[in-house]
Amino acid sequence: MHADALYDPARVYVHPSAASTGILLAEEHVLQERRAFKASNQEPRRIFLAPIRELASEIGPRRATSKAEAQAAAVVAGLLRRSGLEVTIQTFAAAAAPTAGLLGLVALGLLAAGAGYWLPLPSALLALWSSFLAWRELRGPAMLATLLRRRESQNVVGTRAASETPYWRVVLLCHLDSPPVLSVRSTRLLHLGLLLIPLALFAQAALLLASHWWPSAWIAALVPLALLGLSGAVLLWRERWARWAPGAVSAAGAAVAAAAAATLQDLQYVELWVVATGAGAAGGAGTTQLLKRYPFPTGETCFINLPALGRGRLTLITREGSLRRLRSDRFLQMLIASVAAEKRIALDSRPVSVERLENSAPLARGYRAVSLAGLDPSGMLAGYRSADDDPQTLDQAQLEDALQLLIAVIRRLDRMGPA
Repeated sequence: MHADALYDPARVYVHPSAASTGILLAEEHVLQERRAFKASNQEPRRIFLAPIRELASEIGPRRATSKAEAQAAAVVAGLLRRSGLEVTIQTFAAAAAPTAGLLGLVALGLLAAGAGYWLPLPSALLALWSSFLAWRELRGPAMLATLLRRRESQNVVGTRAASETPYWRVVLLCHLDSPPVLSVRSTRLLHLGLLLIPLALFAQAALLLASHWWPSAWIAALVPLALLGLSGAVLLWRERWARWAPGAVSAAGAAVAAAAAATLQDLQYVELWVVATGAGAAGGAGTTQLLKRYPFPTGETCFINLPALGRGRLTLITREGSLRRLRSDRFLQMLIASVAAEKRIALDSRPVSVERLENSAPLARGYRAVSLAGLDPSGMLAGYRSADDDPQTLDQAQLEDALQLLIAVIRRLDRMGPA
């Protein structure tokens, strides 16, 4: 069943019209693709590497809201159909330049500093308001950036109904877009620069307010002004001159999710969703739009995010988020760790604090959610922001481990009964 048909609080499944399901293939063509996929199932290496090469090598870097991201959506849609899923395309508007809103707020901060000598109170209020908006923009999704400059993005949503009344809904998340190229050190510096913007604006507001009674305090306001200028220069460089990664490790997440769906054809009590989200770099806009369209019941819905696979060490992420540290669901952590131990799959566990992962939105809304990813020794997503993030660098054994772990976890849920 299509996603709109599956999402029904009354469990009355009605197919939407063909016009609302996005990109569709003719029925006979879909059947032929599924037969070809099942035939290739005898060679797992081909299943993994063929779509990864198509996404990372043939399409290449996939900036959010770009034509390359749309091409990736078409590739992933075909991949999910060959896995036996019903596919819909959810389109939405997302920020074309995710930090444009922050750049606008930096400009307001500079304006407030310039006018603060003559108008300290209005300038202090402007800086305080800008500080609040900057904090909101960093937490995502990037609302101001979307208002300033937006383009169309899309989620590719693949679904399969359970054969019986479902007790669980499992949503496997992966990326369509790829991130900008940054070293570990540059990523941490960018993270620090982003955090400095609301803090510098707040400090500027306090000093400008103080200058209303002590005019000499205006001189001290030059310090946050310099920090704002530095942060603005970093953001401008990121938007205009940054290179974008080929995105093999994120493509591997889509390939593993599709291979799991192809295997899990006989689930009785688990409703399976595979969602490749667009505009992940725009504050996780794709996941936010997914939850707006399908506000699933929290108790029976489990999100398993696959942001980057195939490099580093396979890791269960226990906490995630940059501004707001969110704990991954404990039930899913225990379940995945238990299955990994039974299957003798090497699995680390640790938090990720710099990257904002796709599970931030589900976790903030109270869903059961956890991320599986390959991490490097510094705790960053291995290869995710690397210029050499191509299919030749991927560890096939880790992809196989991730696939077997996902299959076993979902089958365990299928046998568990109601949540």
